[in-house]
Amino acid sequence: RRGPAAIRLASNTWKQDPRVSLADVLGELGPEPVGPAGPLRIAHIVNPFTAAKGSAHARAQAATLASMRRAKGLAGDGLVVDLVAVRHVDDVLPGLDDFIMAPPLTRTVLDLASFAMPRPLPIMFDILERGVKASPDADLIVYTNVDINVAPHFYATLQALWSRGITSTTIGKRIVTQSYEADGAGALWPLAAADLGDGHRGFDCFVFPRRDFDSFVPSLACVGMPAVDRSLLYNMVAQAERMALLTNVQMTYHFGNDRDWSNPEYRDYYR
Repeated sequence: RRGPAAIRLASNTWKQDPRVSLADVLGELGPEPVGPAGPLRIAHIVNPFTAAKGSAHARAQAATLASMRRAKGLAGDGLVVDLVAVRHVDDVLPGLDDFIMAPPLTRTVLDLASFAMPRPLPIMFDILERGVKASPDADLIVYTNVDINVAPHFYATLQALWSRGITSTTIGKRIVTQSYEADGAGALWPLAAADLGDGHRGFDCFVFPRRDFDSFVPSLACVGMPAVDRSLLYNMVAQAERMALLTNVQMTYHFGNDRDWSNPEYRDYYR
């Protein structure tokens, strides 16, 4: 027997049952409160990096940035989207003229500790702080990993959720076949965006009001390792007016499920 459409985790936070639709979740939450009227400005923050030409990282990153551009182009009336890139000072990233370039990162996790497998991974809250400052008029902040593609209706859907009073959300990605990735940002993207794929339990797409960020307590967690985004998730729950953890929506997708971060040699990062 099916349970509730949305499991109430806290007084302000619900989690979608992965077996039910978004309409069921919205019906259970009810029509009130209604979000603010008027135009909405979204700042979408990503952390692109220099990847070897032709590598899987380069293809995934190119596809992600292209998907963001497409979704921005379909945003519609009453919605302004700022695409914000936060790079490390040593990264050279041509072709991002349509992105707002935030002040570059100047440190990595290797400046904070030593690891058996040294990787110069950025600090998540360093990325967020620079990205938020680069779009000071944003109402809503989106933060995703740079290998998370967004569907063409992504920003329009966030606007619709905002209008229903859902101010904060996490969006579970869909895992689609890696064969689409070989096409990079080319002609196969409609197939990848349309493919239902498989659900994923992790967190890699976060949406929250700009005003909430001023009250967040930053952590020193780096990106690219397991559980590092939990500190952002907990900050969101602590500050949100009305938050939904969406687990069964077709809004973001990822090529394959390589789980590079699960390598046992990275245990010291996790600790």
